[in-house]
Amino acid sequence: MVATAMAKLLLNDSIVETEKIVSSSLGPGWQLGFLGSLHLDVFRQRLEQEHDAKIIITSPNVAYQYQLKGEDPD
Repeated sequence: MVATAMAKLLLNDSIVETEKIVSSSLGPGWQLGFLGSLHLDVFRQRLEQEHDAKIIITSPNVAYQYQLKGEDPD
């Protein structure tokens, strides 16, 4: 049901990036990329209101690389 609802919304919102994932704690789902938090909120509201979809939203996990000043890069 959620997959069909997302497919319908993605027809009109092609800027959203999607990737199927499997989480060890949450199970199968999708990783979605939005233009910002407002874009995410509008997409979420449309899923819930127009398609009666039950969804779980988690915070993004971003890997960072950094280099301390004065150290040589490896």
